[in-house]
Amino acid sequence: MIHYFKRLLLYSVAGCLLFLFSCKDPNTVGMEVLPSNDYLNVLYSDTATIISTTVLEDSLTSGNSSSNLAGTNVDPVFGLSRAGFYAQLAPLKLSPNFGVEPQCDSVILALIYTGSYGDTSASALPQQFNVYQVTEDMSRDTVYYSNRKIGYSTLIGSYVFTPNIKDSVPVNGKNEAPQLRIQLDTSFFRTYILNQTGQATLGSVSAFQTYFKGIYVTPDTLNNIGNRILSFNLAAESLISRLHVYYHNAVDTGVYDMSIDTKVSCVAVNNFYHNYVGSQIESKLNDPVAGSNEVYLQAMAGLKTKIDLPNLKNYKNIGRIAINRAELVISTNPGMINGYSPVGQLAVQGIDSAGKSIFTADYFESTGFRGGVYDATTGEYKTNISRYVQQVLTGKVEDYGLYLVVYGGAVYANRSILYGSGTFLPAGIKLKITYSLLN
Repeated sequence: MIHYFKRLLLYSVAGCLLFLFSCKDPNTVGMEVLPSNDYLNVLYSDTATIISTTVLEDSLTSGNSSSNLAGTNVDPVFGLSRAGFYAQLAPLKLSPNFGVEPQCDSVILALIYTGSYGDTSASALPQQFNVYQVTEDMSRDTVYYSNRKIGYSTLIGSYVFTPNIKDSVPVNGKNEAPQLRIQLDTSFFRTYILNQTGQATLGSVSAFQTYFKGIYVTPDTLNNIGNRILSFNLAAESLISRLHVYYHNAVDTGVYDMSIDTKVSCVAVNNFYHNYVGSQIESKLNDPVAGSNEVYLQAMAGLKTKIDLPNLKNYKNIGRIAINRAELVISTNPGMINGYSPVGQLAVQGIDSAGKSIFTADYFESTGFRGGVYDATTGEYKTNISRYVQQVLTGKVEDYGLYLVVYGGAVYANRSILYGSGTFLPAGIKLKITYSLLN
């Protein structure tokens, strides 16, 4: 703690000295909208004191996301990450008649791939996925978070495979889009589906979901094998993510399909887990200031970066000013990506007095205004916080700091290693402010 306050004092003194040398910049954003006789009132500064630290992300809302994630990844820097999902099923045909003495030939859970994150080389490790029966009701009216555990019991399928998200898959003599196909227990589904002819359990979607509450797809937790997180599209428009029950009776054969229609009738909930013990992240979480040369972002409710601006209010001492633009520039550490693509877009969140995330005025603007998209050419993120800074200076908002978070963190698995405020390299985090002096 003493080390922290010494460092904070050092930053504050340096920031105050540098602040006095803010300079006029003829190329600043916003110059074109000012009358020519006001140019001398436009100033530019990139010397604001910044303190950056890595902190744990809170849980994220994860119900009915655009993608559902499953898999295990042991990252060389970030340690162990695991994702799985709970999902309801919806019969595509109500009140079916399976004939006399139907027998279950096979049951296939088909999940269409939308991408993956991690090792995509030929030496990628296999994954083991387990499928369980859910025992707890799920509802579309409930807000689910990524740390929510939903009850489950019976193991109804298990599959060891090496992910292949590029090649088409032959299904019934035709090639279909790349997908994962997991074979499930036929005796289980003979009881739960085929023996329900004439029963109310298959008479409506709601009745079926009360009777059969859903499935839980999760990587095996006993053996942390695998180095990829896979993403799937469960929505109805995929036309592929289904549960197929193939059967025959005394005179015929058939297939009974159930969808995972997350846009209309089903709930699908992502569940995430991270373990940083023994990783490079662990020591930096234990001593964030000492680890501020590098800070981290991680999707799946993993890590975020806290930004403190202890001297921001000093701009008030100049007099009345208007913020033309305030932009955070954050650089990635190119030497530590290790083949893992960085976060595609970050977002900035405010912090309230209790340390909780809140939205800033800039957050609700378009991506073109807000920024935060990764630039692969420069290795930078640039994000606009102009309205936030203006509100702090006018007293409308109290500055408790900011969080840098992964935009879409509930549907992606990416992570980024950033140069923090503790580095003496030019690539450290900067706040670039262009402002006008008002009469």
